[in-house]
Amino acid sequence: MIAQKPLPRSKFASVAERLFFGRYTGDVREIAFGNADVAAAAGDLGYAVTDQLSNFYEAFAFQQPLPPSIRTTAPRDFEWRIMNEAPNRYRFALRTRFHIVPDSMLSKCKVNDVTAGDRQPCNKMGKRELLNFAHANRLVEQFTGLRCVSREIDVRIEVPLEAGTTKIMQLVIDDVVYGENRRGSRYVIPIYCSLEAEPLDLKIVEVCFNTLRERYPEYACLPLVVQGIDENTIGLFSLAVACDGVRKDNERHFMLINGALSSDKV
Repeated sequence: MIAQKPLPRSKFASVAERLFFGRYTGDVREIAFGNADVAAAAGDLGYAVTDQLSNFYEAFAFQQPLPPSIRTTAPRDFEWRIMNEAPNRYRFALRTRFHIVPDSMLSKCKVNDVTAGDRQPCNKMGKRELLNFAHANRLVEQFTGLRCVSREIDVRIEVPLEAGTTKIMQLVIDDVVYGENRRGSRYVIPIYCSLEAEPLDLKIVEVCFNTLRERYPEYACLPLVVQGIDENTIGLFSLAVACDGVRKDNERHFMLINGALSSDKV
C-alpha cells in the first residue's frame, strides 16, 4: 500500500490530470466529479487529502490554468474550465475561448489629452496609469453616455467560493464607477485593465458581475475593459455575460492628441 502524504499545492496539476484523463474519451464536452473523486485521485497518487478539497477547486477556477496536457485536448477556439453549480459538485466543461482583441477596422475618435504632459505610450502603460489616463480624459463618460457620480479603485469584494455554501473568497476589481443616465437610472460599472503582460481572466469578470448584480439589484451592471492599443490609442470595451460565458458587447477606440481637434474621427 502506498504511504500517503499531505497533498501539496504543487501536486494539484497531477490530481487534475488523473481526474480528467480517467474519464476523458475525446468527444465529451463535460466531465463531472466531486470531492470524493478528488480524494480518490490524490490517493491513487499517494497523497492524503484532508482540508484541501476546496483549495483544489479554487486553484483552477480562479488562480492558475489547468495543466497543458488538459488544455491541449480542447478544440480550436475552446478551452476547458472547472465549473461549480452546487456544493461538492464540479465539472470540467468546454467553453468558448475569449480574448479582448481590438477591431482593426474600427475608426478612432480623437480626444484632446487634458493631461498635456509627458507620458508612456498607451500600450506600455501600467494598469493604474492607464486607468487614470482614461478617467482624466473622461473616456468612460464618452463611451457609456453616463454621468459618473463616484469612483473607487482596487475594490475588494467577497464572492461565494462554491455555490450553495458559506465559503467566500476575495477578488479585486481594478475600478468601480457608479453612474446614472439622464433619466436617473443608476449603473454600477466594474472596470478592468487588459494588459499584454497580464491577460484579463474572464472567469473573474463573470463571477464579479454576478456578485455585483446581486449586491446592487437597483443598479444595472455594465462591465468595461480598458486596453492600450498603440502609442496614442486607448480602447474601451463593454462586456455582456451570456449563458456560455463573457462576450464583447461594444467597442470604441480613443486617440489622445494635443492641441485643437480638427476632426472627430480618423
